[in-house]
Amino acid sequence: MNKLTFDQALERIGDERSIERADVLASALKRKIWCGSWHAPGCMSDHNWTCETRAGCIDVAIQLYAEDAPRGFISALKRDGIAGTDAQGYYRVSIERNTLADILYERARRL
Repeated sequence: MNKLTFDQALERIGDERSIERADVLASALKRKIWCGSWHAPGCMSDHNWTCETRAGCIDVAIQLYAEDAPRGFISALKRDGIAGTDAQGYYRVSIERNTLADILYERARRL
């Protein structure tokens, strides 16, 4: 069996199909990817997504909030990578940069 490329691995992650680190090319595992999560205060993540760029990750976050975004949401997300106010009951959104290997490790750990 041929090992998966970076793009093939991202496609499987996006489709929420199973994927093992051993099935992915070593060079693909080292590549960086942006991850976003959207969750309620005090809860585990409700929604996760991956993008190849920081701007793409921010765009997804903005789409999730649509008109309900609190004042300063977009600015905080662009500046700090975290937005939302727990005290006001808003969902919290965060973005961070990881390697594909880190993401696969986290997925395996959650199972």
